[in-house]
Amino acid sequence: MIFITTSRRPSRRTRSLCKDLVRVIPGSIYKPRGKKSIKDVAFISLRILGFPYALILDTIKGNPGLIKFIKCSLEGFSYQYPFIRIRGVKLMREHNINVRKFDNVVDNIILMVANEKVYENFNDAILLFSKIFQRSPLTGADVTKLIDERTSVMIFSEKLVEVDGKKTPHLMISFKIGEENTGPRIWGFPVRRKSLE
Repeated sequence: MIFITTSRRPSRRTRSLCKDLVRVIPGSIYKPRGKKSIKDVAFISLRILGFPYALILDTIKGNPGLIKFIKCSLEGFSYQYPFIRIRGVKLMREHNINVRKFDNVVDNIILMVANEKVYENFNDAILLFSKIFQRSPLTGADVTKLIDERTSVMIFSEKLVEVDGKKTPHLMISFKIGEENTGPRIWGFPVRRKSLE
């Protein structure tokens, strides 16, 4: 489904988040990037693994800091916007569950939007995930009929985070396997191309 890798010098926490994502995204493969260029990452994703997209998790100040997607093609790669600037993460192990019991468990993923307000506020980010995972985002009532113990549910919701003394809405991405809240939980905000230049 997707190749997951890191920036060149990832922190331990970034590597842990990559491993968590492999547990909740079916068919995904994680390999540390090492000295590989982005072009090498695209080559591995498309030519070796057969995945048209790769997820690169950058480290900023020792923590997972940015989720970037690239589309891989025979000509090279292109960045897919928006990126997600991560403001906080709660790893699977921080949910006090045995993370190993979720190794190689999931074989399906569903995208769920908590409510209409979330979809309106973070439409471009949700549509990007929908395109990459080839799933239409569903609402709560639609999802409950489709869940079983081998299904991962990627939930998009909103979290108010205090920034400069003001509460601002952030996109929260969390995961369930079956009916169990497993994590990881990631919150941040979409970053468009112009704000990165």
